[in-house]
Amino acid sequence: MKSYLYVITALTFLVVVIGVYANVPGQINFGGSLSDSSGNPLNDTVIIQFSIYTDSTGGTSQWTETNPSLEVINGNFDHYLGSIQSFPNGLFDGSIKWLELTVNSEILSPRQKLVSVPYGFRSAEADHATTADTADVALTSMPDNDWTISADDIYHETGNVGIHTTSPSVALDVNGKINSDSAYQFQGADAISMPWYSGTLVGREAGMNATHVSDGTFIGFRAGFYNQAHYNTFVGTHAGQSNTSGYSNTFIGRSSGSNNTDGYWNTFVGQGAGYNNETGSQNAFLGVFA
Repeated sequence: MKSYLYVITALTFLVVVIGVYANVPGQINFGGSLSDSSGNPLNDTVIIQFSIYTDSTGGTSQWTETNPSLEVINGNFDHYLGSIQSFPNGLFDGSIKWLELTVNSEILSPRQKLVSVPYGFRSAEADHATTADTADVALTSMPDNDWTISADDIYHETGNVGIHTTSPSVALDVNGKINSDSAYQFQGADAISMPWYSGTLVGREAGMNATHVSDGTFIGFRAGFYNQAHYNTFVGTHAGQSNTSGYSNTFIGRSSGSNNTDGYWNTFVGQGAGYNNETGSQNAFLGVFA
């Protein structure tokens, strides 16, 4: 039986990440030298088996592959571990591993301890990390236990949320400006909005059916609810509620001008002022139900 001497000259992981989603190549670049029992460099083609164990002696192999025709030139050889038989998931789990070589059925000793660079395989587990110092992209992530994600919604049932404040005192506490390109709602209905140029609506359903109306100011529940005309100012619950085409009107007070539909250039001040006026124009009513 021919005896062999061997020396490990290189042991390096080929870990190259290609793009964000590339898999970690599952191979180790392994190189060594083989000599005969007299110390002469070997020039031959050999059958070589590589096995990984959890101990320096004995035990059961956790992984094995065989290269049936490894060329050895001037004693030197190279082989990619994992190129014939893939490494099982979890093999490099942080515990110490030992590599054993068998050349033409002769087991060489001692086993070689795998350290440092081979454990670059552990980096593949970053695909399943639950925490990370930094991350540019995550395909999936663990949920934040403080929040519940449901389809396109995210919510939190208790506590307060603060923006630009570390001590929110209400459900949503904002220290700064708030911008909306639509409207602010209260209890599910528009309460503050500016749906057109120089128009202002304040109050539940104020100007709810108004469209493309300029210089209109409606303040109060259903103020200017049906309004379709320009230059009107309605202040008070139901003020100018029925107005459709009447323009340049000023109604101030609860239900003032409530039934006005087409009248224009009217000024009604007081609760119910001009209440029964529907089409009359250029009127001035001052007082309760004047």
